[in-house]
Amino acid sequence: MIGTSFSFGVIQIDAQQNTLTVEGKAVECEPKLFELLVFFCRNSERALSRDELIEHVWQGRVVSDAAVNRAVSQLRKLIEPNPSQPIYILTVSKIGYRFAVTPITNDNTSPSNSETTQSKPNLNMLIGVVAALCVFAIFILLKPASNKQILQLTERTILTEQLGITFNPFFDNTANTLYALHKEHNDGVSNPIKIHNDGSMSPLFANDAYYTDVIAQGENVYLARLTDLTSRQCEIVKFNTQTQVVSKLLDCGNSVISNMVLDDKNRLVYPYRENDSAPYKLMVFNTQTKRQQQLTHPDSVGNTLGHRVFALNNNELAYINYHATEPDSLVLMDLTDQSMRYNAPLLDDVISLTWHNQVLLISAKDGLYQFDTANKALSQLDYSDTFYRIFASNNVMYAEHYSVISNLYQIPENSENAMPQALTKRQAAILQFAPAPSDNRIAYVESINGKLSIKITDGDGAKPLTFDGKITYVTNLAWSFDASKLAANINDSLYIYDFASRQWQSIAHQFSAIHFVGFDANNTLHVSAEHQQAWNIWQFNAELKAPKQITFNGGYSFYFDKNALYFTKFSEDGLFKRGISSNESVIIDDFPLLQWRSWQLANDQIIYRKNNQHIAFNINNTSVTPIPNLDKYRASDCRQSHINKDFYCRLLDNQVSQLWRIKISSHTQ
Repeated sequence: MIGTSFSFGVIQIDAQQNTLTVEGKAVECEPKLFELLVFFCRNSERALSRDELIEHVWQGRVVSDAAVNRAVSQLRKLIEPNPSQPIYILTVSKIGYRFAVTPITNDNTSPSNSETTQSKPNLNMLIGVVAALCVFAIFILLKPASNKQILQLTERTILTEQLGITFNPFFDNTANTLYALHKEHNDGVSNPIKIHNDGSMSPLFANDAYYTDVIAQGENVYLARLTDLTSRQCEIVKFNTQTQVVSKLLDCGNSVISNMVLDDKNRLVYPYRENDSAPYKLMVFNTQTKRQQQLTHPDSVGNTLGHRVFALNNNELAYINYHATEPDSLVLMDLTDQSMRYNAPLLDDVISLTWHNQVLLISAKDGLYQFDTANKALSQLDYSDTFYRIFASNNVMYAEHYSVISNLYQIPENSENAMPQALTKRQAAILQFAPAPSDNRIAYVESINGKLSIKITDGDGAKPLTFDGKITYVTNLAWSFDASKLAANINDSLYIYDFASRQWQSIAHQFSAIHFVGFDANNTLHVSAEHQQAWNIWQFNAELKAPKQITFNGGYSFYFDKNALYFTKFSEDGLFKRGISSNESVIIDDFPLLQWRSWQLANDQIIYRKNNQHIAFNINNTSVTPIPNLDKYRASDCRQSHINKDFYCRLLDNQVSQLWRIKISSHTQ
């Protein structure tokens, strides 16, 4: 008989009551983490692969290795005396994990004599319960199983072949019209358009605002737009195709790239957030009564995205629940009473959702999926990583196919006539990069077909820094001052690459989330991390048993020179400075909050972008110098060399976004 209660050390687990007790105190444990803990207890002292954990704990749902790793990390925080040095859940290199203790198991199946005596007066009740259960079992056996809906993609047609970027399709069945957004080039302004049967486009109206979404119902077209690209103020407007009048409906938050859905009950659902650092929450606005209501309450811990990917089907709202430290989950909400019908991990890196009857179509980083909500069954429809925004109508899906190619280029500091020289020449996308402080090497993150790798180039070739495992994401790369080491936050874990040994070393830490890594002039590692719902900068010193906190009023991205620390904050504009023996001060008060990642300290200058222009701020004399040489190439991410003072920039080589019409057929099994 499988054990239903376990104990080891100071920990007791009751799998019947779903309770976890540590040192005699009840500990709250998420259901999925509790299932994982029970599975470890029942399979102790043997190596368990991540695939086996996914099969038994996640019931075969498609979740990434990173999601399993995050769940294990959370579980360690609940049961381990020191989560950074686990003694119960050990990592097995290249396999998975091993539960390194054999718990005492109790079956809880044989009642004591006193329990038997007490049960005799209730014999008739017991017989009645058994009879009721038998009737229920017969009902379940006779009830036909729900038919599993299987979709297939059949005929595919390219709708748009014009130059530029066409995205966010929406088909209005009432007016039999396909709408979308279109930009002439990457830095252009997006405008709403109609797409005709022959693939030609026509604008709805002329306007200078930047539009982020378009939906329609008959003669009324609803549009989300940013009135100012710098402050990124969002508003939702209504355009009447008969009167040609644009009228404002409501504000939709700050720094919001808003998408929308609308049903036949006049309910318009959209994401909203108060400021750049707040998570997205879903709101509903009735276009007839003007009533507004908050639908979801996202996790506000860390820099979680909140809720911004969603789809509405009659009274059923589907959305992705992003967590800072846990796997992302799919939530199905009944809008009649806002109750949750389903909430479980499903897929990571979801980009878009749309309904096709009772099947939820999901575009993700690694392909297109279908989720049968009646049977809770997930299967993959297409393995292409180019699906982005999708919208289904009747038996047709409109899909945005998107791909980017970007490379590193060297741009001379002063010459306005010299052409940029390509340092990498790949059909790939460069995501992050950092020039070395003492030579011409550049570390960068490359993405090819969704597969990430970290490489080093000196202009004459590229060498990968072999990493043991799949890289899901990298927040930033940072060189030590002597260029002997490279630090990176990979998959929310801290690593240092030693160029002498040519190996990555994992750095244990207790933080739930790390945003930025860097070194000071003594080659000591620092990180910005969240602790007690605040982001600050911490020092990792080999002589200390735990990281040392060095900022207390906020710290997010940062750089050191020999004498001072320069840093930004999570939710406050400005660039700040703190010397070795001085207090914090503001040195650039209008430093944009959105510059979290795209600034640099090099050659006694703070180099950053403001209003789409590059600026150099001299830290010695506070002079400000524009860098027009970069702006003419529409460079969005540049770093200056510490050696020759030329600039290395990530330039866009090609960006393609086309709309496809894909027919859908369905059958049951």
